Amino acid sequence: MQEATENLYSIQFVSNVTGINPHTIRAWEKRYGATTPVRDKNGRRLYSDLEIQRLDVLQKLVSYGNSISDIAKLKKNELEKVLEKYSLEESKELELSSPRLNINETLQNIYMSINFFKLDVLGHELQKAANALSAIDFALEIVNPLISEIRKLKGEGKMESEKREQIYLIIKSHLTKKIYTINYTSAKRRKVLVASAPGQLNELGAMVAAVIFLNKQFEVEYLGGNVRANILGKLSQQFKSEYIFVGLNYSHDMTMPLAEKEKYLEELGLCFYENTEVLVGAYDYCFQLPSENMLCFNDFRNLISHIAKK
Repeated sequence: MQEATENLYSIQFVSNVTGINPHTIRAWEKRYGATTPVRDKNGRRLYSDLEIQRLDVLQKLVSYGNSISDIAKLKKNELEKVLEKYSLEESKELELSSPRLNINETLQNIYMSINFFKLDVLGHELQKAANALSAIDFALEIVNPLISEIRKLKGEGKMESEKREQIYLIIKSHLTKKIYTINYTSAKRRKVLVASAPGQLNELGAMVAAVIFLNKQFEVEYLGGNVRANILGKLSQQFKSEYIFVGLNYSHDMTMPLAEKEKYLEELGLCFYENTEVLVGAYDYCFQLPSENMLCFNDFRNLISHIAKK
């Protein structure tokens, strides 16, 4: 089995991210050697981030009309060259045939779908935006304002938790797919750990941050939501990461009041790697930060400016 530090995912998770059904993933492996998953002690397939990226590229090339038998065994750099060629051709066609996405209109349609709980409309609008926009634009122009809107509705008591959870899962699904479309071009990448404290919107905020770091050619270890402070700190010691990003105040959740959030940062401050800088994502205010190696950001644009200076 691969090292414990590498993220490994089930075939169902890979299917959800790439849109390829599990039967096809298994068939591509058995017939064409397209992937090389590892197996757990029960014989179940587990896929690394690189395998997911590979499958995503293969799926795109198949959708362009390539036969899987012709491309299944191409190396990563060969696949990327072929994909770049088709992507350039596709972008030229889109410039000629498709109008630019009206972001304001799309957001209004999304807000309306949320208010009337029309999840089919929500999914359609998110898919349309995801198809038209790059990962970074989708995260900043669509998902980020959407987090703010849901947060506002939560604060006003206009969205019950069961509906909110369904909406969150749909948004998370589309954002996850966009994360795996980002291609690396830099061989030397700085490392960042991205996680969030409890709260569904906290996790979406962390995912937006993950897109930003990936777009800036960081090596991202996305740890997910509801990550304990002491575990996050210990992981930074193992990875010796340049940054930690933690989503801590996007959710408007009363289950984690200000005192608990500050306690979270205090616990993290006791154990994170000394050369790591902790970047805290928050909307309304900056916290009492227990370490000089911690910074608080209430705007993703400011976060982009900060990491670009390094």
